[in-house]
Amino acid sequence: MNHCPVARKPAIRLGSTARLAIVACCAALTVSACVNSASPTAAAPSTGSHSVRNGLISFTRFDPRGSHLYTVAPSGGPEHRLSDDAGVQAHSAWSPSGTVVSYTQVNVDGSSINTMNADGGNVTSVLTGNPWALVPSWSPDGMRLAFTSNATGDYQVYTMGADGSDVTQVTHAPSGTTYVGPKYSPDGRQFAVALHRPQDPKDVQDLWVMGITGSNLKRLTNGMNNAESRTWSPDGKQIAFNAVVRGIGQIFVINADGTGLRQLTHNPGTTPAFAPGGIFPAMRGDVTPAWSPDGTRIAYASDIGGNFDIYTMKPDGSDVVQVTRTPQQELSVGWSPRPGN
Repeated sequence: MNHCPVARKPAIRLGSTARLAIVACCAALTVSACVNSASPTAAAPSTGSHSVRNGLISFTRFDPRGSHLYTVAPSGGPEHRLSDDAGVQAHSAWSPSGTVVSYTQVNVDGSSINTMNADGGNVTSVLTGNPWALVPSWSPDGMRLAFTSNATGDYQVYTMGADGSDVTQVTHAPSGTTYVGPKYSPDGRQFAVALHRPQDPKDVQDLWVMGITGSNLKRLTNGMNNAESRTWSPDGKQIAFNAVVRGIGQIFVINADGTGLRQLTHNPGTTPAFAPGGIFPAMRGDVTPAWSPDGTRIAYASDIGGNFDIYTMKPDGSDVVQVTRTPQQELSVGWSPRPGN
């Protein structure tokens, strides 16, 4: 692996260094009765390989030596380590060309948004400073990155040029409002985001969509906790996300207009929660989905086998395939839009 020294840009200081609160929200919830189950029981994963016309799945592996980004083919096989810096590298997101990976670099005293080449080289901190800046997402034209930051005290949505220039605050919500992980829609016109408002119950962060200027905010779910991750289908018609149901993460999918909510996974939650520590919440169940570029599969992390490994399934929750098999915990899934080598 070619790994170049970090090229540091001048610090862009946005404000407060308060500890991350947006992801510490894994309390038990009962999902509304409107949810339609895809299957009454947990799907049994296949042990065979599965070939799809896609690129590489990226993920973060947590182990005692450090927590770094890796890639693996959707069919499994050898894994390639992309990052080796100190701290934690998570929230990997691929540029539309598949040649650059953006991610969150987490250190003891804060975080930054970094980019690297698809082979792990040319690591660059495009956004540095004091605040927590997290969960980057590429615009479809590859020109901008969206992210969440607590620069003003509460977590709001920001965008910036892919090189870290032109940092722009998108949302200006009142105190007590938390926006989590904006994800560009495939047409570049909307963000899917988890949102907690002051009037919402403590552990509710529903899924909303809004225009990329912060306008036309529309709520898609009611009374759910889906703070951990969300992903658009390539055609922009659906959003997959994970929500905490009675303390256990499960994967759901919903139409982009808020109709058709259905539960894809039914993890029984027999594995103890994994607590990475620091800014990361304790996790249990099925979490952090990522839709494949051709729309035929959804990758996600699951602890159904005893620790978190990477799995894929069809968008209806069927044909579950296990991709990784290691004793380490593997989470925070992304999917490259470019066929891997």
